[in-house]
Amino acid sequence: MFLFGIFLFFSYLFSTPFVTYNITSILEPDHVLNIRDLASADAIVVLGCGRYPSAPEYGSDIVSECSFGRLVYAADIHQATKLPVLISGGSPKGETISEAELMAYELKRRFVIDTIWLETDSKNTWENAAHSAPILLKNGVNKILLLTDAIHMFRASLVFEKYGFKIVKAPTRFRSVYIENHTVVTQWIPNIHSLTTSYYFFSECIAICWYFLKRSFYESMH
Repeated sequence: MFLFGIFLFFSYLFSTPFVTYNITSILEPDHVLNIRDLASADAIVVLGCGRYPSAPEYGSDIVSECSFGRLVYAADIHQATKLPVLISGGSPKGETISEAELMAYELKRRFVIDTIWLETDSKNTWENAAHSAPILLKNGVNKILLLTDAIHMFRASLVFEKYGFKIVKAPTRFRSVYIENHTVVTQWIPNIHSLTTSYYFFSECIAICWYFLKRSFYESMH
């Protein structure tokens, strides 16, 4: 009974906007892309974020809400800079069409922007960097505008820096700002959005710990 009470207490805490804001802000960058940094990069790198499989209204897979959100920001940045775009995303479950291909199709169809490079073999963030690096370096790209969700930016930057890239962070879809829509009272009322955000936060924390362990193991073997 005591353990069940503890479970309910923490379930409540991590479902409230107040707690969600404070933990999420640990990982999210404290600033958006600086306009002065736009011209200093060589390319825009957009990371995939899943798909909506077999969408009945389309009769095929389409990009997820998360992937589309990244594409909208990528289109804005491209229109401001005219920098070439690389989209990275494979087929984690063996799908016929990769996430990168789905996203490139939407970028062309909705924003009339061509994707210069596609990385279609990755299944996770580490592989996003590992498989994108040869494409980018072959084309003389050393400094990238890295575009992903704000909560994912720390981990994504970590692995791309591991492969030798200079990073200009282009975070989007901030989650920590959600609290601004709440009063002092409603900050403590649980909701599904906050619970979902807490899930993403802890998923990122676990992945970051795993990457540090993986990096340490890799370096100890060389």
